[in-house]
Amino acid sequence: MTNTANTPKEIENYVKNIKSSQDKIDELQQKLEAIIQRIEIGENKYDIEYWKLFICYNFLGKLKNIVTTNFSLIESFGVLITTRYLFEMHVWLRLIKEDEDHIFCFIEDHIQSQLKFYKSLLKRTRKEIEILIEIDETDETDEYAARKFLIYFEQAKFNGYGYQAHLVEKKVIPKYEGYIQDIEKEQKSFKGEYFTSAHETKCRGINTWKNKAIKAGLGEDYDFIYDYSSLLLHARPNSVITRQKNLEEPEILMFIKYFYVSLLDILDIISEFAEKRISS
Repeated sequence: MTNTANTPKEIENYVKNIKSSQDKIDELQQKLEAIIQRIEIGENKYDIEYWKLFICYNFLGKLKNIVTTNFSLIESFGVLITTRYLFEMHVWLRLIKEDEDHIFCFIEDHIQSQLKFYKSLLKRTRKEIEILIEIDETDETDEYAARKFLIYFEQAKFNGYGYQAHLVEKKVIPKYEGYIQDIEKEQKSFKGEYFTSAHETKCRGINTWKNKAIKAGLGEDYDFIYDYSSLLLHARPNSVITRQKNLEEPEILMFIKYFYVSLLDILDIISEFAEKRISS
């Protein structure tokens, strides 16, 4: 039988170590910022060295946010979500370290995700206009409106539903349409000038998180983390009808340990990228 008497203290120590990594994150972020500012991209806006460091810089920003905000209260959902997010960050960095061409997969994914997001948001906003007009014409209650996930619900209560629909139609819709046009233009330029058939083939081979993880040498980690987290994060029958509703302390310790060692690996990879650029 495992001795769990010291588990709370171990959790506390790992959390303390995780929080103390903020100084290293800040130091690395400042170093990368200085390096990035000195890189002359010229006409090649998809310079691979620039993007490698730019990705790392933004990862560090996410890490800082996670470390400073997600470890004040240790609970099951938070531990699982942050571990899974960090794992995916680790996968990307391992892929880029293994082959810098994977940066093009990251960029392609980034552009496609942006396009999908704004197209979905545009569709949803147009639907919201219809709902606002419907509420205005049928004199529905605010409770009815609250059930519709209206982004402009609070403004509509003040401005009136009909007038709010007019404002969204005239001011918000053109903005989203402009974003989509800009992203589609960027996508066309990227795929026409930089994203080769070899890149496309390579990216097709890592088109799922499982495939990415296997390619990065983290396939077993993927299976464990995703199976474990899915058990509690999704409302599946086996997660609802179970004796265990939350992680036990030994399980929390296991995930926090994994988070910490993965965090160290990530910072090592980013440091390696930065030092390689400085010495080149």
